[in-house]
This record gives sequence, C-alpha cells and structure tokens, in this order.
Amino acid sequence: MKNKKYLLLLVLPLALLTSCSESSFVVAGRYTSNEFKDNYYTIHEFTDSDLTKEKKSADIYYPSFSEGIGGDDSSYGGIDRKGAKSLFPSIFNYTDPTTGESSTLETASIKDWTPANEGDDSSFIGKSFGRTKCLGRTDPAFKYGVTSKLYNGQMYCRGYHNAALFQVGSDGFSTIFPKTLETGDYFLMSFRGGSTAGDGRNTYVDLNLRFIYEADGGYEYVSIKANDVHETTDVSGESDIFFAFSFSSIGIDPVGIKGFEMYFSGVYDPSHDESTTPTIEVDNYFALMVYEVMFPDSTWR
Repeated sequence: MKNKKYLLLLVLPLALLTSCSESSFVVAGRYTSNEFKDNYYTIHEFTDSDLTKEKKSADIYYPSFSEGIGGDDSSYGGIDRKGAKSLFPSIFNYTDPTTGESSTLETASIKDWTPANEGDDSSFIGKSFGRTKCLGRTDPAFKYGVTSKLYNGQMYCRGYHNAALFQVGSDGFSTIFPKTLETGDYFLMSFRGGSTAGDGRNTYVDLNLRFIYEADGGYEYVSIKANDVHETTDVSGESDIFFAFSFSSIGIDPVGIKGFEMYFSGVYDPSHDESTTPTIEVDNYFALMVYEVMFPDSTWR
C-alpha cells in the first residue's frame, strides 16, 4: 500500500472497572490509565519458539471477508461494504431448542449487554447475536480470565471502554483457548481503530492471524493475512466493524484449533498523503480496539 502512515489515537475517557469482576483482568486496575500508550494489551501466551511447523497460509482480500457495521451491508465514507449477515446468514439464525421457533438475531438488540447485567443470559438468548453466539455461552470454560471480556458477547463499546475491549498495538497478542475446537467453520472479530490523533476517519491495516494446533513439542499453525482491512478510527465505539470469514472458503480445516494470535502492519489513512502537510503526526499512537472474538455455532472439547 502506498503512503502508509502510522496514526495516533484519541485518548478515550476510561470508565472505572468496579462493575466488572476482577477475575476478568490480569491485575486489577491495569489498562485504565489516562495515557493511551499505557493501555496496550501485549500478552503473548505463546511465542514463535513454541511454533514448530506452518501447516498452511492464505491471503484474503476485500470483499472475501465481511466488513459491515452491525453485520449488515453498509456504506461509510463512500465505501460500500458487505456485511456478515449477507455473506454468512446462517450464523444469524437461532432455533429455540424448547419451542422449535426460529428467529434472526440482531447485532444490537433492545437488550444490550452492560457489566451491570452480565450473566443475565436468558433475556438475551434468541434476540442478541453477541450474547446468543458468544464463546462464553458456547462453553462455560471461556467465562474466566483476562480474555473472557472478548468472549462475552459485547460487540460494541457502550461507554465501557477498556472494561469491554483490548487495546492492541501492532505487535498484537496471542492466547491459548481453554478447550480445543471440535466443530465450527466461522471466525469473527469486532473492532475499530483508535489513536491519539482524535479526528474521525477511515483507516486501513493489514491484519495477520495465526491459529495454532497442538503438536508434539509445541504447536503447528496456519497463517492468514487479510489485506487492506477497512475500519473506522477515532469515532464512536458503536462504529466498529465485523471482520469475518469461513475457514472452508480459504481451504483451512479448523478442527483442532487451540488458540490464536493477531497482529497488524501497514496502518494507512487515505485522507492524507505525503504531498501535503499531514494533520496526523507520525509519533502519535494507534491501536485496534478489539471488542469480541467469536467462533459462531462451534463446539469445543
């Protein structure tokens, strides 16, 4: 990509975490500084030295993955985007196991998740996509630890800032799941961009994912690179995107996945170019604000 610039992000007013369980955080009070640069989540639960063999790699390009705010087809900043609802409609279907009634799940239902009502799952099921299909509901093993806030179905900020998200720098983070994927063909993340620059805009990143599989002496892995992922940056926390793909569409067998890593490069703002005086200084800070990680309709062992 041409004219790539590292952008910096709006210092968000950070909500107090008193409404969230301390078990959801590595250390109570971390990631709540008023200094943007102090709030990056940088933990890697596995490293390159743990990876023994690359099984496969794949590149995906827009619109091979979905980029729709709220999961719908949308247009933002003059860019038309396909949404998860049109590309992967089956993951938004829900059938009540008791009544047999079917419904289409909404990404932002009238019953939005907040820390105050966390655990009141029954009122969300069959209505909210996040709370119905999140990993925390799929298997209770995902309800514990620092990463649990990525598995609880809150796909938007809702004013809870770092209580709801990971602020991730270009080096990213990695995690080992509490169980191993048995069935499931979809991967989905909800995120937006943020920086200390403060002006709302469209940005692009090259997003890299690695999914690990247990193997003798370490982990084998598959690598996926998503090129030119468009997102909104320094705007409302409700202006996140859904990034999604099906493993089968890129020729990868997901059975046996035990964890994943994400990192990114090439942050690019098309509204500025090197021939003009940029309004964003290169020494500002940029991050992906990651709200949710999902494997909709998956099972784990």
